[in-house]
Amino acid sequence: MAEFYVEPYVKYYNGLKNVNDLNSVVTKTANDVTQLSNSITQLSGRIAISRWKELGQESISTTILPTISARLTSISSDVSGALNNAVQKAIELYDKVKELKEKDEKLTTTKNELNTLKSNEPSYSEEGKSEESSEHSTWRTNVSTKEQEVNSLTTKCKSLQGEADSLVSAINGISISDEPAEVVNIPENTTPEVLTGTNVLDGNVINTNSPIGTGTKYDISDSDLAYLAHVAKREQGSVEGAKLELSLMVNLYEKNRSKFSSVQDYVAHSGWFSKNVTNSYQYPGDAYVNAAREVIIDGYRYLPSNVVEHDCLSDITSISTGTVNDRSNYIPGQTIINNRYGARYVFVGFAPNNGDPFGYLV
Repeated sequence: MAEFYVEPYVKYYNGLKNVNDLNSVVTKTANDVTQLSNSITQLSGRIAISRWKELGQESISTTILPTISARLTSISSDVSGALNNAVQKAIELYDKVKELKEKDEKLTTTKNELNTLKSNEPSYSEEGKSEESSEHSTWRTNVSTKEQEVNSLTTKCKSLQGEADSLVSAINGISISDEPAEVVNIPENTTPEVLTGTNVLDGNVINTNSPIGTGTKYDISDSDLAYLAHVAKREQGSVEGAKLELSLMVNLYEKNRSKFSSVQDYVAHSGWFSKNVTNSYQYPGDAYVNAAREVIIDGYRYLPSNVVEHDCLSDITSISTGTVNDRSNYIPGQTIINNRYGARYVFVGFAPNNGDPFGYLV
């Protein structure tokens, strides 16, 4: 009869026999929560911000949906973490109660063997002799060995019970934070026109078929122009994306013009752009040089002047509206992007051809 493998340990064992299935449950639950979060955050993207304003529901796009989105994203992370933690502890618990079951069965068998051994004690000595016989000496040694085995198994079973109890307490103590997630409300006066103009966004990709306006014209040499075109090409990989990159270069220079003599000086020496790009020039091709001429010399701009950030996805640590690598999670005017350099900015749109996300600081 079991001595240590009793309730509630029997219940734990029976309930966790199919422990391998728990991992699929975790994955499905986490995916369900993430899908719900993404659905909420994409809702506002289906109706332009300007349309929310027309309906008199401006707070929906600037506060309510971002709040729900941030909370759901937080819950998604908490649920996934809590479930993974619970599963790992459940797997450990199963291993403990399984071992307890085996050790308790071994204990019962060993006790039965000990009782059988004790009931078959041979004569202490051979007839006519006073010293202990070799047969009795062997029996006594065997009894001692069995008793030690019983004691060892008893100690182990008690230890396994304690470890199982601790794991159950840890699982019961797992919880999801009730603290609301931080929400960044986007100030209305900082929202660039690129977010609401229907002619400049294709979903969440910036349309560069035509500029959004004009700015300062810079008279620079052909070599400097080609250099800027080279950097833009390396950064975005397409002529369409290069127009955005060149507009961003101008924005950054004009924000820091007191420290640098020209756009080319800023790009080459500010440290904002990768040295692997700025220190290795290669003629980019006429199409890129023409794009640079359009932006730098002719003054046409494809970004508002306050858009001064972009990142490759690998440099982004988190976004407020879902997972980083899913481009559909990026909602123009709502998604808050955090990068590994400490910048925090509002997503405006992606450069065409799977280019970088651009945005303005908050």
